[in-house]
Amino acid sequence: PTNLVNGKHTYTVSAKDKVGNTKLLSSVSFNYSVEASIKEAYSYPEPFSPDKGVTLRYILTAPASDIKIRIYNLSGMLINEFDCDGNAGQNNKYWNGQDKSGNIIFSNVYWCYITGKDSRGKEINKKFKLCGWAK
Repeated sequence: PTNLVNGKHTYTVSAKDKVGNTKLLSSVSFNYSVEASIKEAYSYPEPFSPDKGVTLRYILTAPASDIKIRIYNLSGMLINEFDCDGNAGQNNKYWNGQDKSGNIIFSNVYWCYITGKDSRGKEINKKFKLCGWAK
């Protein structure tokens, strides 16, 4: 099968004779998990207007947990952070352009870090630049 979900699976092979008697020939159990990764990450629009906000978009190859987005300025100061969805496929997080105190940020370049864990507990991450430009 090409669409296995993470978890425990069992395959059995049995044979049936002409009379309808069934005999179990073999059975195998296994755990299956897919390593998640962040395939793409970007913002829209780019550049964005800090007073209008921006959508942060990321694509996961498989479900993941503990997804966090952190925004830093170029000095390395944390501007804001969010807990986010870990669904496989495209995920979006709207950021209103405010810091943790609710102040609208200045026009500048910022780093966006997305981190999380795959089903095996391995850390996944991606970073990209954001450009905020006030009109």
